[in-house]
Amino acid sequence: MQFTKDIHYSTEIERAVLGICMLEMGSFGRMYGLLESDCFYHDGHRIVFETMKRMFQEGMPIDSFTVVDQIKRVKRL
Repeated sequence: MQFTKDIHYSTEIERAVLGICMLEMGSFGRMYGLLESDCFYHDGHRIVFETMKRMFQEGMPIDSFTVVDQIKRVKRL
């Protein structure tokens, strides 16, 4: 699915999707494959999603602490 920045977007929805992935164990696994990084309008949200995707692929736990730690390690934000 190809998204463009010409369509409407919602910062609140982007935050909610990323937030639930970090708060509810296993939720990212259910969304994996349904979303792509270009589904997110904001660059920061895209970075968070890409980080969670990489963590999921590597079998790492996904929560707010581990995601922030990984982003800091690769100095993305």
